[in-house]
Amino acid sequence: RMRAHGVSVTAAEVLVTNGAQHALDLVLRTLAGPGAAIAVESPTYSMAVPLFRFHGLTILEVPVRGDGADLGVLERLTARKKPALFYTIPTFQNPTGVTTDQAHRERLLGLCEARGLPLVEDGFEEEMKYFGRAVLPIKSMDARGIVIYLGTFSKVIFPGLRVGWLAAPRACIERLYAIQRFANLGGNTLAQALAARFCASGGYEAYLRRVHKVYRRRMQALLQGLRQHMPAGAQWSEPVGGYTLWLRLPRAAGSERALDERFLRDGVKVAPGSLFYTRPRPEPQFRLSISSASEDEIGEGCRRLGRSLGAALGA
Repeated sequence: RMRAHGVSVTAAEVLVTNGAQHALDLVLRTLAGPGAAIAVESPTYSMAVPLFRFHGLTILEVPVRGDGADLGVLERLTARKKPALFYTIPTFQNPTGVTTDQAHRERLLGLCEARGLPLVEDGFEEEMKYFGRAVLPIKSMDARGIVIYLGTFSKVIFPGLRVGWLAAPRACIERLYAIQRFANLGGNTLAQALAARFCASGGYEAYLRRVHKVYRRRMQALLQGLRQHMPAGAQWSEPVGGYTLWLRLPRAAGSERALDERFLRDGVKVAPGSLFYTRPRPEPQFRLSISSASEDEIGEGCRRLGRSLGAALGA
């Protein structure tokens, strides 16, 4: 799978894990001891935040803009401090859905190389590109062995399939494997064997083609619904793949918590933006996901959101 995305690795440079969350935990145990600082995109994957806190890490936030992580902020942070690593999701970023372009990836890799900063690239939705041409992972350009890539089958096939992997230089993999052995004598070998057979049979590629069609239609339904029903002042990302979209609302609509309660009363559930930040933000933000909703449900959800927001704004 890594070679299919332009990354040249050997079996000795890959470690199989119980999903991407397990892989991230292993990386933190290896590279970032308690009290260490790490640089992280803001907003970021919601389940990563409590993991960072569990490890007693200081989180240095790097804002995510329309084109990806703000590299000017990252450069200033790394000039003043020495983070143990930078955690990034450059493809279909969770929660914003933003995908960085080739130039941004080259600048980021160059910055990390110059600073000696390990780059942890979370490619959890790498396979879910269904609009336009794919951009290769940062790991594909990693000539100096500074990038640790996290992959998973769980988000593409189904969440209960806890099979993920790490791709990194062999010396790093050996350290990660030693730590993995202390905590987990063996993964789910049966699930791994099934995933391996599914890929070898060609079934995985056929499955990807089917799900790409399904999610392309769902994302189109979401974008169309937002354009049709959102009131003035609402802004949203326009992902080229993945499952998530980021919705920003005007402060006049009310607090994020009050809006979330209003949406639930009006029969629509979205994820509050506060789940994806380490600190509260003044403007209400929400993540919308198409992972478990049909096109009809997405259209109805947009209508309900529009009515609810209109009422909140007094429109």
